[in-house]
Amino acid sequence: MQLKAELQAHQLSKESFEHDNEKVKYYTGLPNFRVLVIVLNIVTPFICTKNIGLGIF
Repeated sequence: MQLKAELQAHQLSKESFEHDNEKVKYYTGLPNFRVLVIVLNIVTPFICTKNIGLGIF
């Protein structure tokens, strides 16, 4: 379990941001995961891209 936790700590995924507000602040400047989700919900409809292979995380 410790190895899995260490791996998750180094990944940029929804799960890693969800439980680490310091990581959210470092990479986005936003105070916490909840604010990040709110911002993503607002801006996602306006993002035009042909690369549909990437999710919001």
